[in-house]
Amino acid sequence: MITYRPKTINIFWNMILVIMSILIILFLSNNTVKIGLMIFVVMSFYVISLFFSKKRIISIKIHEKEKRVMLLYTKFLMIRKEEIYLFNNIRCTYKNEVGPRGIKQKQFRIYDMDNILITKITPNYMGWSDNDIEEIYDKLKQS
Repeated sequence: MITYRPKTINIFWNMILVIMSILIILFLSNNTVKIGLMIFVVMSFYVISLFFSKKRIISIKIHEKEKRVMLLYTKFLMIRKEEIYLFNNIRCTYKNEVGPRGIKQKQFRIYDMDNILITKITPNYMGWSDNDIEEIYDKLKQS
């Protein structure tokens, strides 16, 4: 069994960036009432966006002997869900698609046999590296 995980978690880096931006504005500003309201609005927006975000894939486990792949998802930073698929019940692509930032770049996508998208991963986005995605794609294509 081979396990692949993203290298970083962007959510925590984004939260740190937001807090640092607010602190810089706080130190440059004299009006603390507006800054307190701004901190509350920005953090509320960020927490709400976490609750309504799509599920994020945090781990891919490939069992070559058993011919199956396990996808571990998380949502709300805590809830974890595991889905198991047999190699012959899925198909995958790794080609140029319109990415999450609106630019055309390579994306790894896994579909079920009914052509319904199971997951998509963009290299260098949400911590997934090019090498890991290429390895996953090669292992799933070989089977």
